[in-house]
Amino acid sequence: MTALLDYLRENAPGSAYVSLAADVDRFYERFGFEDVALDSKGML
Repeated sequence: MTALLDYLRENAPGSAYVSLAADVDRFYERFGFEDVALDSKGML
């Protein structure tokens, strides 16, 4: 995750949208991401 985030910070535009999926509770929160489940919908 650290390498991925470093790459995105260096190469992605500030307006980039990053979508993440993990089956581990609160995994991404450790890296500063927030759960938006109530504010957005997704499909698989």
